[in-house]
Formats: sequence, structure tokens, C-alpha cells
Amino acid sequence: MSEIISIPALAGRALDAAIGVPANRGARRADGRRLARRCEALGAAIAAAVSAGTARLSSVPMSRIYDISLAIAPGLPTWPTSEGFRTRWAMRIDQGDSANVSVLEADVHTGTHVESALHFIADGEPIERTPIERFVGPAVVVEIEGDEVAAAALERARSSGGIPEGTTRLLVKTKNSERWARGWGAFDPVYVALTRDASEWIAASGIELVGLDHLSIQRYGDDGETHRVLMRAGVTILEGLNLAGVAPGMYTLVAAPLKLVGTEAAPARALLIDQAP
Repeated sequence: MSEIISIPALAGRALDAAIGVPANRGARRADGRRLARRCEALGAAIAAAVSAGTARLSSVPMSRIYDISLAIAPGLPTWPTSEGFRTRWAMRIDQGDSANVSVLEADVHTGTHVESALHFIADGEPIERTPIERFVGPAVVVEIEGDEVAAAALERARSSGGIPEGTTRLLVKTKNSERWARGWGAFDPVYVALTRDASEWIAASGIELVGLDHLSIQRYGDDGETHRVLMRAGVTILEGLNLAGVAPGMYTLVAAPLKLVGTEAAPARALLIDQAP
């Protein structure tokens, strides 16, 4: 492990070497030549310290942050049974008020959101009971091709190393993300989603959080069992992702939900941090 030396310490060592006495005795030296040597040594020490610090910083990998959330804006599709979302002004400066204040009206499944067991299980846990640690930490992005995410496809991904052993947060990228990148348009019941056997595979694999790049993790018209299989196993669900431009691999996920109490879901701002060199 390399030693980290402060600028004052470096300067002190350089002065001691140049003068041959402890730095705290140098102040008592009146000799002009020694004072000049001290100043020269101090300047060299500071320059060396700055150079070393710059080199140390340049070796630190830069992080890239991907915002994988859907924008809550006009044009965002919502589930057919949803009341949708609306924003309105409660106060306006240009109408004589002292500040601008907006009001948001939306159901808790609008855009990118997380779900707890209460969504499909009558006595399930509300969202605030989900440990906050579940939403922050290492996550694997896996890309699945085709029109559905089935157990066989997930198993192939695991066999090929796309889903490493010990994965606890899994984000599934499909061709849905291409549609988000282009602009989805109105709600379309045809999209890529998990099959029930995929949920069973996830529940049996020790995964604690699974995310998908659509408003729902299950296919339109399914009876909800895809959700319930996951929820009975304690798997948290993250829906409404946009993984366009995100390559498969390991990232750090940050997707903390709003701290709502007593609800079955909550909106979230989902980010992926790539710290690869």
C-alpha cells in the first residue's frame, strides 16, 4: 500500500535534507544563504507534492452515470386503468403570487417506480417496509432478445456468464428500451415482459430485486401471478426503466423510492453508475 504524505510533511523532509537540521530550528538561522536554500527546497517540495497528487487523481477511474428513469412529461404512456398524471400551478409569480408552486397528481405507478408485496397480496408489506439497502448496490444488466423473457433465456444468460452467481439485483433489458429511445407513444399492450416461469426462475435464484424496461413486469392481460410469484419470494420489483444506451454488465444501482407510507408502490429516480476504467 502506497504511503500518502501531506504537503507540509514533504516540505519538512526536503528542508531537513537541505539544511541538515530539524525544520523547527530553521527559524533561528539568520544566514541568508541557508534561508535561500530553505525557500528553494520548499518550492521544490510543494511542486513534487502537487505533481504526485495530480498523478494520483488521474489514476482514479471516472464514473459514468446513466439516468434510466422515464421522464414524467406529456406523452408518457400510463396503464389503461390508471388515472394518469397531471401537473398544475397552485401559485404563479406572473399572476401576482410570491412564488411559483406546482401540484402533481399521479398514481404511484407512474413512470419509473418500485413495488412491494401489497400491490398483489392483500396482506402484503407496504413499500416503506422494504429495506432501503435493496435499492442501492451492485446490479447486473442482462439483455434478453425476443418477444418475451422466459426462464430458458435467463438460464442461458447465466450459463454464458451474463448473470453471475450471487447476483442479487437484476435489470432486464429488452427491445422495449429501443421504443423508449424512439418515443413510445400511446400505451401499447404488445411489449416484452416476464413469463411466469421466468418469475419462478428469479425467485429460486436468490435475486432480491428485479427490474424491467416497461411499465409492468408481466404481460398485458395476465392474471397477476407473475407478480405474486416474485412477491411471495420477497423479490422487490422495479418497473418503468429505460436501458437504451446501457450495455450489459455490472453497475451500481441507485433507485430509492419516495418515502411514502402505507402504499403498495412509489415513484423512483433510477440511476446506474459505471465505474469501469
